[in-house]
Amino acid sequence: MIIDVIALSIVLILLLTGRKCLSDGSLQARLIRMLMICCLSVLVIDIPGLKLDGYTFALARPLLWLVDMAYWVAHILYFWLWVIFSDLWIFRSENGAKRRAGLYAIPMIIQLGLVLTTPWTGWLFTINEQNQYMTGTAYQLCLAPHYAYLVIALLLVLIGCLSTCDSDIRHRCLSVLAYMLLPFLGAAMEIVAYGVPWVWPMVALSLLMVYLGLQQQMISDKQLAIARAAEKAAHMDAEMAMSRMSIMLSQIQPHFLYNTLCVIQDLCHDRAPEAEQATIAFSRFLRGNLDSLKSDKLIPFEQELKHSQYYLTLEQMRFGRRLAVEYDLQTTLFRLPALTLQPLVENAVRYGIMKKESGGTVRISSAETEGGFVVTVEDNGVGFDPYQPHEDGRTHIGIDNVRQRMRAMCAGDLAIVSHPGEGTVATLTLPKGGKCDENTGA
Repeated sequence: MIIDVIALSIVLILLLTGRKCLSDGSLQARLIRMLMICCLSVLVIDIPGLKLDGYTFALARPLLWLVDMAYWVAHILYFWLWVIFSDLWIFRSENGAKRRAGLYAIPMIIQLGLVLTTPWTGWLFTINEQNQYMTGTAYQLCLAPHYAYLVIALLLVLIGCLSTCDSDIRHRCLSVLAYMLLPFLGAAMEIVAYGVPWVWPMVALSLLMVYLGLQQQMISDKQLAIARAAEKAAHMDAEMAMSRMSIMLSQIQPHFLYNTLCVIQDLCHDRAPEAEQATIAFSRFLRGNLDSLKSDKLIPFEQELKHSQYYLTLEQMRFGRRLAVEYDLQTTLFRLPALTLQPLVENAVRYGIMKKESGGTVRISSAETEGGFVVTVEDNGVGFDPYQPHEDGRTHIGIDNVRQRMRAMCAGDLAIVSHPGEGTVATLTLPKGGKCDENTGA
């Protein structure tokens, strides 16, 4: 049951924190919002369904019928909406997806008919004399509409891949397959661990991936819009620079989300209180990241520090004694750009400490100097060359973004000193006499 509660919390967080992202009126945003509502409904319905199963009080039987029928209605609605979303995601045509939505509704209509008649036919499920849910006499046959939607989704992927050489469309086809794989992985886990509900928590995780994919798409759309605007209006260079700065902020995504969910999953088995703490830290970290996307002003250092501490809490739950954290905060009364400390802390953990077999220590310090403020993130990990590309062709996460935003927003700077085998020191320098002073109220 705790797995359902965690999955329910994830969907609620996405619905509440993603209202702006999912309220643009587009068909895609409406579909994602309805998919989340369907998933939320199934998770909520499933809990009273489990509680009513086997009870014999007066209204238990009709309530159990209603709960189980509502479960199946939400279930098939989700499949229908998912196929429409897959069509829209692959082919990027709202009109085409709307035209085909009626055709896609045929298996849903058949399934709804089976659900509504099952109290008399007993084909899909039945409730025995002990008020216990039992699969019906034609249960597998009644699942045919679900299998039909699976076939339709796979056909959409196949058509998308074969109809064009556009790498973007093929990438979206592969992403649809990835989103579909998680629920099937959950079904396999239910077979191995019978009685533990994994399918819909995996659906919730799939929706999280869809949401992050939508965010990335929005960022790409913004980048494209900025590039076109720059070509048409050279005199708006200053405003365009601010827009590019906002997009750079949006590009910093938490790379450890999926590992965190795996940690929470493991904790759920026998350490429920720690799983609860991890869920709270995860939700606050995600909320902090989403809030930062809207921030184009300097924020208090303590706020950025707290955001980094949520990240470190989750990583310490994952790596245990391999990761130690120390603080030397001589001052906190200053401001800095959002998401400047956390990417440095993440680099220290990922590329410094965790590449060292014995682990190590991340030390965060702050101090006031005659001319400004200094924030240092130091680790005794393996060290690296900050300007040397990695296998994927990119420099370390966020370093360029942090440096550019420091210079653009507060005339600050970022310096990296690293020695292989010894560790890395990242230093943020913020000047006094401007926006960085806490008492300016910037």
